[in-house]
Amino acid sequence: MQNIRLLIEYDGTNYHGWQYQPDLPTIQGTIQDVTKRITGSYLPLIGAGRTDAGVHATGQVASFKDCSRLDTDSWRKALNSLLPADIAVLRVEVVPDDFHARYSAKGKVYEYRIIDGGHISSLRRNYTFQLHDLLDINIMRKASLCFLGLHDFSAYSSSRYEDKKKNLCNLKAIKMKRSSGEIIITLEADRFLHHMVRRIIGTLVEAGRGRIRPEDAAGILRSRDPRMAVTNLPPQGLFLKRVLY
Repeated sequence: MQNIRLLIEYDGTNYHGWQYQPDLPTIQGTIQDVTKRITGSYLPLIGAGRTDAGVHATGQVASFKDCSRLDTDSWRKALNSLLPADIAVLRVEVVPDDFHARYSAKGKVYEYRIIDGGHISSLRRNYTFQLHDLLDINIMRKASLCFLGLHDFSAYSSSRYEDKKKNLCNLKAIKMKRSSGEIIITLEADRFLHHMVRRIIGTLVEAGRGRIRPEDAAGILRSRDPRMAVTNLPPQGLFLKRVLY
């Protein structure tokens, strides 16, 4: 029995997220269907994290247990020959038995892409959030500082845990830059709550528009009240870039 780890890239536009759902196309379900075609057996696939409908990934990680005699190169070629064009397995490797794609992860890196100032792109509409306002990136950077460190992020999540420790996340870095007509915002944390990235960036966008003050972001964070969150940005600009182990 081998423990197999996959590094996966996908365009989430045509899928109802990562997690398997009966009668709906998902990334997990599509890959599991393909592994069953290859081996003749159902192989449960464990993902490092669940991405929502429309969210993309360039560095999703998943693992499964395999008792076939296929080597890693054969697995990669077989998977990519049967998967649809919007899902690609970039790397396959054998890992120790105690590796778990989700529970072994030490952190994740997400990226969100924005086109501002009314510069609309039909080709990038599924991979960016596009808006007419020109954002002040310096104000956004100032507003982002309050999120750094260990905080209760329940105000920026659609799921709030009764166990308060589960609402704690250590946000280690927020970086933003302008590149090729886009604002690219990168966040790294030990863990993320549901919708946390899109709600944080939604608040930064409102600060960049001048609709809220930078210090208002900190007030929302301290409130721990999800009703205070400004907005939840659409999924198409969001990418799971990397899982840290």
